[in-house]
Amino acid sequence: MDGQMTFRDYEASYTNERDGKRREAPKWAHPERCGTCKNWHLLPVEDQPPCGWGVKGQCQIIYFPNQLGYQNTDELSYCDRFEWRV
Repeated sequence: MDGQMTFRDYEASYTNERDGKRREAPKWAHPERCGTCKNWHLLPVEDQPPCGWGVKGQCQIIYFPNQLGYQNTDELSYCDRFEWRV
């Protein structure tokens, strides 16, 4: 459909606040980032850094053998194992 935004475009144009609210993503944000990956989940607000320090989540794919569990990453980070949520 010409002129219509896809769901992926919509997802890529927004980012999360630390309390889960959505806001417009910065123009420089990579569309295929942790915040739009199906393997990334927003951490609870009590586990978030102070306001202005970014938003953290947990990646369920990136596992480091020297650490227990999964890696916490910034929402605007990205890697080569990205998968769209839809």
